[in-house]
Amino acid sequence: MGNSSWVILSEGNEKEIDDDINKQISFDKDLWVLEVEEKHGRSLLDEDYLKRG
Repeated sequence: MGNSSWVILSEGNEKEIDDDINKQISFDKDLWVLEVEEKHGRSLLDEDYLKRG
């Protein structure tokens, strides 16, 4: 298994994000989407326990 990383595909209002996800899914059928809502604005995706690979 190769290394992989989390990337922010889109930020903004819900309509724009949904449009971006639908566009990405059209050519990436293995897309993982995480919606993160954290009151201090941290994504936490860089934490060791969420690293893949």
